[in-house]
This record gives sequence, C-alpha cells and structure tokens, in this order.
Amino acid sequence: MEIKFDWKDALIVAIAAPLVVGIILIIFEAWFDEKSTSPEPLPKPPVTIPTDIVAQVKSLQNPAASFSVAMWINNIPNVTEFTTEDDIVLHYKVGDFPPEKTAYLTLFNISPTGNLSQLLFNKTVKNEQIYSLPESQTAIEADAPLVVMPKLSLEIGQEYFKAIVTNEPIDWEEFIAANGEISANIWGTVELMVKVK
Repeated sequence: MEIKFDWKDALIVAIAAPLVVGIILIIFEAWFDEKSTSPEPLPKPPVTIPTDIVAQVKSLQNPAASFSVAMWINNIPNVTEFTTEDDIVLHYKVGDFPPEKTAYLTLFNISPTGNLSQLLFNKTVKNEQIYSLPESQTAIEADAPLVVMPKLSLEIGQEYFKAIVTNEPIDWEEFIAANGEISANIWGTVELMVKVK
C-alpha cells in the first residue's frame, strides 16, 4: 500500500504538527514545574508576643520585699484626686535597703486610655532619698534663673503609676521577649492610682 501526500495533506500536517508539539510542550513544562518546585516551607514557630503588657506590668510585685518603696504627688500623701489644670510633681523614695547595695528604679505610667509609657528607666536611687518627677527646679547659681523642667501632665480619668525597684538594671527587650518576666531580682514595687477630672 502506497501512501500519497498531496499539497492539501502537507498543508494540514504543517499546521497541525506545531499545534500538537506546542500542546505537548506546555503540558510537559507544567508537569516539570510542579515536580521541580521545592516543598512548601515549614511554618515558622509562633513568636510569643505579650498579649497584654499593661496587665503584666501591673502584676509585677514582690510581696516579700524587705525594703520600702513609696510614691505620692505634690507633697500631699494620700491625696489622689486632681484636675488637668494642676501642676503635678510625683515624688518617690526607696528605703530600708543595705547602704552598700545599688537600687534601680523603673517607673511606668498607664494612661486612662490604656497607653503604657516609661517615665524612668533603671534610675539609680539612694537609700531614703526623696526624688521627684519632674526633677526639682532649682537655681544653678544664686542669681541664676530657675531651671525649666517639663511638666508632668495627666489625662482625664484614672492614671496609674507603677514603680519597680530591682538590684540590677532591667533589659527592656528581654522583658518583652520573656513575656513580662524579668531576670533582675525585684526588690519591691509600689503602685499609685490617681483620679483626674
């Protein structure tokens, strides 16, 4: 049997052959890409981020502290109601710790809207010395003007202050990564809540 091709058959083969080869190449390329892709990467372990750092700061305490921490406002102990117009000076004192030891005070504020801020961080404090924030405004020399310090302003609602005293400086990044646990030894804490109108 003899197979004959005329020009019409040759034209059909000339058109169909590239189409068939193109389809085969597309299918092969898709199959090859599917096989050559690396397996899906394993999911990264979840990073533990504190869900409520405010609650963690509030919970830091040492009920067995052998020394004292005190905080008050405007040299009027036990007064906890103020207005936004009042000039506010926060006083604090750490006492009853051995004189040869160093104490570090960190002071946090939680605003009525729940914003956490650091007012002081790892400030070295001396035994039984009273400190203030903003610092006392005193003249540098007898005839010099007073040093102007920023004002401590309060928002309407309940302001919360937490002082944490440790025997070594707190590493803030470690504190966040450790979900509120600090490696420094907490010697004591005190909190002060103020109602602002």
